[in-house]
Amino acid sequence: MKRAILICGYKNWGKTSILRYLVNGDIYTPFRLKKNKSRPIRIGNNDRDFAIQQLSNDDPGMEKFLSDIRERWDQLEGIIDDLLAAFCPNCDNEHNDGATILRSDAFRHFDEIHLILLVQKWGSTRNLDVARIRNHFREIEKLQFHEVHSQGEDRKVEVKRILESIYR
Repeated sequence: MKRAILICGYKNWGKTSILRYLVNGDIYTPFRLKKNKSRPIRIGNNDRDFAIQQLSNDDPGMEKFLSDIRERWDQLEGIIDDLLAAFCPNCDNEHNDGATILRSDAFRHFDEIHLILLVQKWGSTRNLDVARIRNHFREIEKLQFHEVHSQGEDRKVEVKRILESIYR
């Protein structure tokens, strides 16, 4: 079972902080594979290897994001099954539309796509419009939603618990 786990929010929403937490601060190690090994992430009682995509589609744009995912997958297919990425769930930008990205060939490899929605912006009262996001992505069949409502260190722990529930 191949899974894409997407940590979702907008610019400065805390996506990279979550990724750093999950890989103990080193978001680059999984790119530097030596002899087909990467640094695993502990989920429950198991270690799980992930390809990591640090820059979300709101950083380099949709085409670069998709190109990076394709390149990463070409390098890692058969070695690593799962992707862990920062992702901006854009609904309005036709040049960087989240649903278009998830329907693309870069995501065809995955049996499941999980959107972990960081509902509240890190250190702010701004919130994602969860209903709008769910509606925009509703036609993507292999998609599952998870909502994170906590802040601070609790937020990181909540994301980790969601991963544990996905990999049970």
